[in-house]
Amino acid sequence: MADHIIKGRCLCGAVGFEVDKADTVVNCHCESCRRQCSAPMTTYIGVGDANWRWVTDPATVYNSSPGVERRFCSNCGSPISFRSEDMSGVMRLTCPPY
Repeated sequence: MADHIIKGRCLCGAVGFEVDKADTVVNCHCESCRRQCSAPMTTYIGVGDANWRWVTDPATVYNSSPGVERRFCSNCGSPISFRSEDMSGVMRLTCPPY
């Protein structure tokens, strides 16, 4: 367990997670990420599967393209994460810490 836990959640608080250790920070400008967030880019923290956990029920999954899942809050619509088979073992989390 880390000394400092990063916590994140959606806008309404129905979906939340904790991160022990973030490995990377990535700004993505691909069309799918831009459409998901209605923004010119999306910033993710990359976290190994062993270093994060849901503290609520998991976010809803949307398979945006083959081998890619995006998660969001089914209540408020906040984008939560991105995972690709090409980058197995890593969750990319989009929600800001609180």
